[in-house]
Amino acid sequence: MKLEGKVALVTGSSQGIGQAIATRLAQEGADVVIDYRSHPDGAKDTLAKVEATGRNGHIVQADLSSVSNVRKLVSEGVQHFGKLDILVNNAGIDGKNADFWNITEADYDAVLNINLKGTFFTTQAFVQHLIETKRTGKIINISARDTSVDTLNYDQCFVRDFVPSALVFLIRADVEIVRNFLIETLALQSQQRHMDCFKPPQGLIPASFGSVQCKRCLANLYQ
Repeated sequence: MKLEGKVALVTGSSQGIGQAIATRLAQEGADVVIDYRSHPDGAKDTLAKVEATGRNGHIVQADLSSVSNVRKLVSEGVQHFGKLDILVNNAGIDGKNADFWNITEADYDAVLNINLKGTFFTTQAFVQHLIETKRTGKIINISARDTSVDTLNYDQCFVRDFVPSALVFLIRADVEIVRNFLIETLALQSQQRHMDCFKPPQGLIPASFGSVQCKRCLANLYQ
């Protein structure tokens, strides 16, 4: 129980990788704030998995594209558990599966509002909580491996799906650049406040992955 007494907030934890992370954190002793946008049954399933470990969970519905929802998520987590120690920015969407020429401004904004704005303001609200309570904390950003050019399948991109694949790549790459900048900037600004920010190493984990060990990530949380 290396995380006993800690409270973790995991965004997008009603399914897939987020659910697996929430479960693993509970197995290590942390209580978990479970966030979902549109899968209440999945959030209840995550809660059951967390409680099966003997830890406590709390479900909050929040659309991270809305800053007011982000603040509600952090506020309700703090109100329920009294504090937050760990933030895992896991929530993210691929957006509409459509050809480049059919993508609308709303489709584009939907991806950036959750993947980028949601991450930024959730991190901000979490850090504000740490500053107000004069406590230390950990922040983890989950990212997509396909934001790296060398992970693209060039045969598929250039022969069959070049335009749609390029659009997804460009949006994700833009988000990844800003996320990395956010981590580096926050890490520098928070050194005196003893907050650690890091991004897990890249690896091929499908979004529907049912369980994850996260040993390298947890090793940082234990420090």
